Amino acid sequence: MLALALIEAELERGDLSLSSSVDLFYARVETLLVMGRLSEGYAVLAKRLERPREPGDYIRRCWLWAAQRELGLIDAAREELEWLDSDAHVATRNDPLCIFWGASFFAVFGELDIAERMLVRMLRARTMAEFCTPDMIEGNTRLGWLASRGVAGDAGAAWGEGLLDRVQAEANRLGPL
Repeated sequence: MLALALIEAELERGDLSLSSSVDLFYARVETLLVMGRLSEGYAVLAKRLERPREPGDYIRRCWLWAAQRELGLIDAAREELEWLDSDAHVATRNDPLCIFWGASFFAVFGELDIAERMLVRMLRARTMAEFCTPDMIEGNTRLGWLASRGVAGDAGAAWGEGLLDRVQAEANRLGPL
């Protein structure tokens, strides 16, 4: 609650510590977004629309895409989405969990085809074999459930049916990255 009070005080002053560290800045923005104050979170994020530099900032780049889309910055959002939805960054990552978080993010936002492609990439990366087994994915994803509570609603629940089988078949067909 103290963090929210500090954020609200900064919002009233019209400054969300833009000079603060990137981690602190994004933590504040993410607090607003998670609390359902999307328009305020996007407005704050718009003041600092710079691409995170670290490859591990995958979820921050997902939020950046969402903010760009919401603010009508279509070309920037499309460019960000092309990076997020590509194989190039996956081969350099040691942690398919980042890809899973991205899949979860896009499932909530109703971008079900992107979420599914990300799960396929996670299986194909095979850099953390113990995490990428079908049992672990089935136990950890629940993406249909997430999608049904997000933008997609009932379509998200239907999409989640048989998701693991579809993803596993596609990953097997394409082979490892």
